[in-house]
Amino acid sequence: MKTVKYKIKLNSLNTPKGTISVLALRELVERLIDTSEKALKLAIDGTSSKKGQPPAWLKASVDFLVTGLKEGSTVIEIDCPTLKETAKEKIAQRDLWSIVPDENDTA
Repeated sequence: MKTVKYKIKLNSLNTPKGTISVLALRELVERLIDTSEKALKLAIDGTSSKKGQPPAWLKASVDFLVTGLKEGSTVIEIDCPTLKETAKEKIAQRDLWSIVPDENDTA
């Protein structure tokens, strides 16, 4: 699967240097997923929230892969799947009036 690599660096944590609390890490992951889902839904569907279960393409688009966690570091490396891999049908037809995400973009 084609992915794009990102690094998230955390600063100003209230823990010893190079560490993060499990609660802070959970909060980071929840916000990353929630924000990515809403932004992608807004870009593709024109609305950031709908009732019911998220569609499979959306779940696949925010199923980020953590590739780097190192002791003594607050840098988290993640690989994000491209929309070509996870939502090709949703982005295949361009909207004449708005900018739709490119297939090489990520959530």
